Amino acid sequence: MNIEKLKSLANTDFTHFIQSENNVKYKIIIPFLQAFNHLELDLEHAAQGSRIDINIGNRIIVETKALGININNHVQQLSDYSGKELPVLAILTNGRHFRIYSPQWRHRRTFAEKVIYEFELKDLTDLQLLHRLEKIIGFCNYDNDEFFEHVEQREKEIMQVMKEIERIKSDKEIQVIELQNEINELKEKLLDISDQLKSKEQIVSDINDGKIPDIAIKKAETYFPINITFTSPISTNVPIVTKIPTIQTPKLSNDNIGATFKIENKNGSHALGKLLSNGNFIILKGSIVSLTTAPKFQTSSPSAFRKRTQFLKDGTIDANRQFTKDVEFNSKSGAASVVLGDSADGNKHWRPS
Repeated sequence: MNIEKLKSLANTDFTHFIQSENNVKYKIIIPFLQAFNHLELDLEHAAQGSRIDINIGNRIIVETKALGININNHVQQLSDYSGKELPVLAILTNGRHFRIYSPQWRHRRTFAEKVIYEFELKDLTDLQLLHRLEKIIGFCNYDNDEFFEHVEQREKEIMQVMKEIERIKSDKEIQVIELQNEINELKEKLLDISDQLKSKEQIVSDINDGKIPDIAIKKAETYFPINITFTSPISTNVPIVTKIPTIQTPKLSNDNIGATFKIENKNGSHALGKLLSNGNFIILKGSIVSLTTAPKFQTSSPSAFRKRTQFLKDGTIDANRQFTKDVEFNSKSGAASVVLGDSADGNKHWRPS
């Protein structure tokens, strides 16, 4: 094998190269085959009414196309030639792109599937590729049984690689499913956090606007004069956070982990739940959700609204408003919101049982 000649071909300057089929054949393909010590080439070999560009002892045939031609359009032509001559190898090339077929490969059904090597002219600088090609193209093996053995070994190698690729694909499909589940869980947590932020921002806004239910009730109960104002107004000089801080996992008291909490209110809710060590919260089977939901439920706590709607559809919450199984939530607030049918602060509504 003439490595220097092959490397020189790899660096062919196509700037002023005549792109005709004959030029490709004589300037690239014949020198390529000669570099593997094939000196006796049967050019324009007659084959039952057709002519094969290059035939080497009926063991290797080569079909050459012009430089700019798409070789995909000529696979059938090479297949027809192979059916007539029954070669061990069939090469299809346009000078830049090379494709080597093993026409007698029994484990591949169509000719197009029988590719055993595919490379570019510029790849001939790769010594590993050259030594691989020498095993199946080199004249040193051409006239003995090693030629057939190397072709068969290459077929087996490709089959093994294809199995490994399928295994990798299968592993990656499983990984995608696992990652997608994790992504969905993270999105749910983000929605819960977003709902809590909106709820707390609304409380702050209401307080700043003077909409304080506790004060309104106190005034109503005591017939408080409406013209009297506060001498010490509630301070609103709380710095506004413009950047959401990194969310830290809350430290939980060991006394609370596994403890049972309950919600009971006048709207028919009667629920029991338990706090987990990871901060998640479980609503226990048999818990009863509220008879009605707040008008603003869908907008004030969209994540809880979607969950409650889905639970009613899939039977997690039955016709009697009861949970038919234990259900885990990302937070106490998310669980409380589903039970009460409104945006809710879990620490406020879940009381020790």
